[in-house]
Amino acid sequence: MLLLRQGATEANAVKAIAYRNTLKDVFNLGLSNKDKVMTMAKAWDKYHDYAQIIKAAGRTNKGWNLLGAYLFSAGMTDLLDDPSGQTAADQCK
Repeated sequence: MLLLRQGATEANAVKAIAYRNTLKDVFNLGLSNKDKVMTMAKAWDKYHDYAQIIKAAGRTNKGWNLLGAYLFSAGMTDLLDDPSGQTAADQCK
């Protein structure tokens, strides 16, 4: 992670937590539970190290990522299909 290469400082840990919270909020369409938002105090209680906080902020859940990619591709395929029965591949000919 870029922030970790810049140094495991408190300022970079705060930035990492802010990026994590913003991405989580965006991908949950603003419907995420506000009680579960990571704060610097919660992160410090859990990890006790700035480098670990920055690493944790960059971790993702591979299962949810795969599901999201699958649903996105399925939605795009459905969006590109023509109601007349032509597939997206037929439309490109």
